[in-house]
Amino acid sequence: MNPGLITFKASIWQKEVPPKVQSFLWLAIQNRLCIKDFLLCRNIITVDQTFCIFCENEIEISNHILFHCKPVWKLWMKFLDWWSISGCLPCHMDDLLHQWPNLVFGKFQRKAWSMVSCCVSWSIWLMRNKVIFNDGTATFKYNFSLILYRLSNWLKSADKFFIATGTSLIMGPEGIIDWSNTKLRL
Repeated sequence: MNPGLITFKASIWQKEVPPKVQSFLWLAIQNRLCIKDFLLCRNIITVDQTFCIFCENEIEISNHILFHCKPVWKLWMKFLDWWSISGCLPCHMDDLLHQWPNLVFGKFQRKAWSMVSCCVSWSIWLMRNKVIFNDGTATFKYNFSLILYRLSNWLKSADKFFIATGTSLIMGPEGIIDWSNTKLRL
């Protein structure tokens, strides 16, 4: 295995996100999430039970459920638009975590943008599980706001003086950018 990749994967554990999210990211990078293709390989479910719960068009594999399913992809694009970034969505979780922080400038902004990618991934996973295990429905319309509230809490945990709220973040990332610029002046 590539030594740089080992170092990168180890850096997941240093992210300022909850430990259960770190574990989830680790499993996603290792392609070890317990999803439908995983269950099919172990003969727990049949082929006709393997379709994605969001689009019902493709077999549920990690990269599809976290990135390429059409409603999921639209959610990711909404976050790129939110930060006014032009870019594309990586194909794999390790690419996302490795490349996306470089789309913004400033130490705190990079940390926040990295946390956005973790928060979106985690929220997609939670919504998927809610649909499967609690007979819920996929609510992408409300997930954007929910993710920003979750992100605000994570950022406050990372920096106790961070003042932006989930409500202010809905309007745009200015709370993060302004906070980053204020920290530079101190």
